[in-house]
Amino acid sequence: MNDSDKFNILFQCSNDAILIIDPEADKILDVNRAACVLLNNSREALMNVPLQEVYPDQDKLGVLVQEVNECGKSWTDQLACRSCDGKLLKVEISASSFPHDGQDCVLTMIRDVSQRFYAEQELQDRLVLEELVSNISREFLQVRSGKLNACIDRTLARVGLHCKVDRCYLFLARQPDGYLFNTNEWVDDGIPALIDIQNTKANKDFEWIHRQLRKHEVVHITDIEKLPGQEKKLADHLRSMTIKSTLSVPMHYDHELVGFLGFDSIRDKKHWKDQDIQLLSVIGDIIVNALERISFENDLLTLNRTLEELNDELEEKVVQRTHEVIEKNSQLTNYAFYNAHKLRGPLARLLGLINLFKLDYIHPGELPTVISKLDEAASELDAMVKEINKIIT
Repeated sequence: MNDSDKFNILFQCSNDAILIIDPEADKILDVNRAACVLLNNSREALMNVPLQEVYPDQDKLGVLVQEVNECGKSWTDQLACRSCDGKLLKVEISASSFPHDGQDCVLTMIRDVSQRFYAEQELQDRLVLEELVSNISREFLQVRSGKLNACIDRTLARVGLHCKVDRCYLFLARQPDGYLFNTNEWVDDGIPALIDIQNTKANKDFEWIHRQLRKHEVVHITDIEKLPGQEKKLADHLRSMTIKSTLSVPMHYDHELVGFLGFDSIRDKKHWKDQDIQLLSVIGDIIVNALERISFENDLLTLNRTLEELNDELEEKVVQRTHEVIEKNSQLTNYAFYNAHKLRGPLARLLGLINLFKLDYIHPGELPTVISKLDEAASELDAMVKEINKIIT
């Protein structure tokens, strides 16, 4: 077995795609079986397509070829390949100078790293979303009633930009009828706001979505054209708003639907991953907890104000009652003084004159004087009684 046969065996058996190219002639000179699989085309077809069909970025290809010419080899992970169906592939390319049929060419070994790349990108996106959720949680823990609405608006903007959606919004259930009312909305540049329209349209168009939300189910519509026929009104309504994909994440408190977070994709169809939906549900829980906490704090403030008012009224009544008691004590003191010093005098004289009558000590000639004294004592006693009445009333 000569060297050419050995090379052909290695060439065809390689797990990596191999292309032998002539950059100056803009040709693919040969490909192995792995290259045919990777690029989804036959050997004959690939050998008849220009290089730019496989390597769309000609500038980066030129840099790779120049380094091969200068150093004899090169490596890059910045040059993508395109398959015959138009799919761009993330690849790593190892290139070296290679003689082929008497001319200097470039041998490129291509390894598809798309799966690894997108897995790493997905992991990075998830870490960023987790950090975003953590920051949102901290912000809502500190927010107060007057700044809650602005905090919700910031959250919708941050989540909408991260998830690359066109519209992000919050609906809350109005009490006591449970009507879902659009309270907050964020839209990307160039996307019309719908918050005013949403609040004037009948909720019956969304009845199917609302039924799912009340059952604690996430509504994930990746393509409105695939909605079941019985939901034609819903599909027509979403289509009228140029929505291609939508996601609704329910928010519950004590088993009751409090509202939901909504995400609309208008420019492109979108599929949300389960782990991302879980994190979006956490954001919904954070908002619900903040709403309930602030509602409780407001109720507590109202109760405190009521107690303060009652306490003020009680203190006022205590002051008034104390004043009344002091006044009564003063009246009782005055009464005791009148009783001990002023009332006793006329009463004693009146009783003494009466005793004189009883003992028959009064001379007939003195009777007018005694009667006058009785009248005087009685009048004085009457005046004292009237004065006491003034004191105690």
